[in-house]
Amino acid sequence: MGPGMLLAAALTTATAPPGGARTVCYKATSLAWDQARGRAEATSPDVLARLHRAFRLWQEASGDALTFRYDGFSTPGIDGVAQIPYDGCVHAVLFGERNFHGELAHGSFNGTIPDGFKRGYFFVSREPAALDVSTLAHEIGHALGLPHAAVPESIMFSGPRQAPRDGPRALPEQDGLDLRARWTPGAPGTYSISGAIESERTHPMASVFAVSDTDGRSYSARSDHQGRFAVAIGSPGRYRLVARPITVARDLNPDALGGMRESWFVANGASAPDPARAAVLTLSESRPAIRDVRLATLGEAADSAAGRGLAAARPTPPLPAPGNAPGNGRPALRLSFDEGFDDWGPHRLAASPSGDEVRLVPGLRGTALFVGGTGDWLDLPLGTAVSFERGLSLELWLRRADWLNPYKGGSGWQTVAALTTDVSLSITAPGCPLHKPWALHGSVSRRNPVAGETETANTLSTPGSVPPGRWIHAALVYDPGEASLSLYQDGALVDRARGVPPPDMTWKRLRLGTWHEANQAFRGEIDEVSVYDFPRSASDIARAATGR
Repeated sequence: MGPGMLLAAALTTATAPPGGARTVCYKATSLAWDQARGRAEATSPDVLARLHRAFRLWQEASGDALTFRYDGFSTPGIDGVAQIPYDGCVHAVLFGERNFHGELAHGSFNGTIPDGFKRGYFFVSREPAALDVSTLAHEIGHALGLPHAAVPESIMFSGPRQAPRDGPRALPEQDGLDLRARWTPGAPGTYSISGAIESERTHPMASVFAVSDTDGRSYSARSDHQGRFAVAIGSPGRYRLVARPITVARDLNPDALGGMRESWFVANGASAPDPARAAVLTLSESRPAIRDVRLATLGEAADSAAGRGLAAARPTPPLPAPGNAPGNGRPALRLSFDEGFDDWGPHRLAASPSGDEVRLVPGLRGTALFVGGTGDWLDLPLGTAVSFERGLSLELWLRRADWLNPYKGGSGWQTVAALTTDVSLSITAPGCPLHKPWALHGSVSRRNPVAGETETANTLSTPGSVPPGRWIHAALVYDPGEASLSLYQDGALVDRARGVPPPDMTWKRLRLGTWHEANQAFRGEIDEVSVYDFPRSASDIARAATGR
């Protein structure tokens, strides 16, 4: 999304009406930014009618689980998805431009459904093909937490859909089942298979499918531009992992077009010449998630009567992260501040303080770092010493002072720790546009220099849960296999974002304190900082926070 784009607010969870259904309200942009003309235009009644129709389709598909209510126009914004508040609503962009992937439309959400739903959003470009009822219904599905489906008849199918432009008369039963499984109280949690595609291509994009051996039902997801994928699955059982390259439009990222004749994995039964060669994986109550599956690009296979250019999936055993090898679960960076500012991890990196109030003070255990707010921070240059390609976990203790940054009315955030500009752990302050003040805020982002845009995923804890003068344990975990970002406070998971963009891996420093100069400054103590080069488990984080 470009900076000239206007934002729309779209769905809000509310109190449940009689009968147990959840009411979800939605809004649309009152204005649409016409970038070519450099002006805004009113949203047309025709587009609103299509939007209403798309929501009615989902209400009918939900049975008694959801009802939708139109709440009129929202106030447009002009600064991309960063302005969308985390208020329990789904926010949408109508009449936007293509995003930096070149997509006509895109939908996403943050939080957990149904109880921890933080925010969803979808944008639709100005092109007519993106404004039909079928496309609107597809993106609303993503904003409600549904992934891509593998069945062509589904409105959530990741390829060309069979539904007419004005939408189907009703959504397929699979779409209703998927929606009710997520939004019905007491619905079981999903299972998952995640991993990466091994290819010489720069952008190994593919659709990845898990097909049930029991009933033939398919679950699917699209890999990101680094080939990483995570398929959410509704029930345990034996699954065959399959995939095919994505056919992309010619106006998308040119690098994503190279090597489209390659094919990787097979096992869809009807389309597979040799289903036995697929990756066969079993999910159970005791093993709900399988990670680090590797799907190799083997090139084009020989023609066959059942299909052309098919290759087998090749799963490999999970590869342990460097810091998580057997007997080596130690952090890559460790700053206890008991013997100075420097790192006491395996690399022994030297830290550099900046500002007038950066000193060592009595801490939670031994000595802690104190940073005085505006203009004060501690930098730990990383260079190429540490790699976070397998994910990361940032853990620390903090105690904020009863202080408000005078810069621009509080700056919105008080940044406690940041790995360059890609991963940050902060505290929301009164000027924060995302949340009411005094909550933990964890984020990851990546910058696309060609498009001049940034993708960001955010996690937030409860407002007011970070009072001054109290030691709090905070942890932020990025898992590339699951494309997730998890935020922990005092050992408990408080928020998790899915579909997280992979942060740029151009790591140069760990900064504790002020984000940049006077902006987003923190005043208080920081102690026992650990950075792991792999995603730590919830039980390990709980032990670190409680000492048990």
